[in-house]
Amino acid sequence: MLGQFAVALMYLGHIDQAKSRLNEALSEARRLRHSPTLAIVLLFAVVCAHVIEVTTCSPEMQLRAEELLVLSTDHGFAHLCSLATVFRGWSLLALRPAQEGLTLLTKGLSMLRATGAVLGKAQTLILLADADAKLGRQWRG
Repeated sequence: MLGQFAVALMYLGHIDQAKSRLNEALSEARRLRHSPTLAIVLLFAVVCAHVIEVTTCSPEMQLRAEELLVLSTDHGFAHLCSLATVFRGWSLLALRPAQEGLTLLTKGLSMLRATGAVLGKAQTLILLADADAKLGRQWRG
């Protein structure tokens, strides 16, 4: 709930409060040692970082995306793994290893489609379109 509250605070423009609640949620999830809870909170943290940072990518956001990728892969959370792959790709693209970032974004979209999930698909397509624009490429849908 703290993670969801943080997302709401972020969208309302209360960035400092959102970050504080996310840190609290991460601490609690780690204390509980419950992998599904930690994975969801990491996803909230990555999504918030993406919305807040838009054109940049903090080292903290990268670490959380990587942690989510490892955790979701280790525990077989296919949907979260696909989203973690997408955000890992976006973080690389923001730091300029463009081809690797684009490859991960594309892989994440394929993984997301394979799960049959809809949640996260629109955002992934937006990130891919943005990646193509940054690379000066025609949108390929």
